[in-house]
Order: sequence, then structure tokens, then C-alpha cells
Amino acid sequence: MQKIKDYIYFNRKEIITVFICFISFFSLSFFNSKEDSVIVSENIVKVEKEVEEVQFLMVDVKGEVLSPGTYQLDVGKRIIDAIEKSGGLTSDADVNLINLSEKLVDEMVIYIPSKNSDKEESNFNNIKKENNIDNKDSKISINTANETTLMTLNGIGEKKAKAIVSYREQNGPFKCIEDITKVSGIGSSLFDKIKDFIKV
Repeated sequence: MQKIKDYIYFNRKEIITVFICFISFFSLSFFNSKEDSVIVSENIVKVEKEVEEVQFLMVDVKGEVLSPGTYQLDVGKRIIDAIEKSGGLTSDADVNLINLSEKLVDEMVIYIPSKNSDKEESNFNNIKKENNIDNKDSKISINTANETTLMTLNGIGEKKAKAIVSYREQNGPFKCIEDITKVSGIGSSLFDKIKDFIKV
């Protein structure tokens, strides 16, 4: 017993140093672990919020459907899904000018014209209703317009209209009208022709 006491006495500095190092290491590990847990928790909450924000979108279905109205659908759904959500087409519905496979965009307006209405008038109504056009604002939204509506722009044919829709499906909505020049086949000269007639 005396030998142990003597050992501790003569080596007390080393023992105290080792003890302090052990306590420091334990404390550091504990606080780092706690801090990491807080960071992980914050990241989980952030991801959950982001997922929740993009989980649903709202569309307005008008015209020749059984139950016109505003509907909530999952992200990634298409125009045909919105039509089914609104009860389906009426017997007078004309979908020849509508791309039923087009992906939905939040706040999109889908107008289904009637077979009995004049083609030119139906197309105008489609553009007007889809883009909330009034006497003060006759510009077409490149973020929500479908292929048929985009083709009413000077210089935009079926191929370029499909390219615009495909671009925003892959890259998300346009942030400004100048971004449309990023679409294949749309250069600065064509942009100059349509810039006064489009909006995001």
C-alpha cells in the first residue's frame, strides 16, 4: 500500500496531466456530438420544409369539363390528370389543340374549348384565359403557356414551342424573359421579335 502511495506522490504531476487530458477529451467529444446533432436536426427540418413546399401545385381548370374549378395536384402531374381531377371532359370538348401530356406548372390555367365554337375564337379564348389577359396585359407567360399558346408568337412554330416546354420541365420556370434565349433554336434576333409579347 505504501508503495502505491509513494508511486502516486512521485508521479502526481503525470497522473494529474493524464486526468485533465481525459476530462478535456470527454468534454470536447460531448459538446461536438451535441453540436453535430443540432446541425443534423436543423438540416432535416430544412429538407422537410423544402419537400413540403414543392409537394403540391394548384391549377385552374376551365371550359368543357364536368366540374370546372381550382384543384390541388402532386408535382409531376400532367394536363390529363387535371382534367380527370375536374370530372373529365364534356361531350362538346375539343382537345385537338391541347397537349394532354404536358406537365403542370403551379398557378397554371387550363382552358378546354368547345367543338361548337369557332376555331379561331376558341384559340383566342384559350390564350386569354390561360394567361389572365385583359386590356392592360396581353403578354403570354412563357412559364405557364402550353405549346398551342406559344405558337401564336411570331417566329415560334411547333418545334420551338415544344423546346420551350421541354426546357422549363427540365430546368424549372424562367426567371426572366431573357432566359428564353437559353432554349435551343431561340437566338437574340428571334428574342427581339417576341420580347414585347412575353412575360414570366
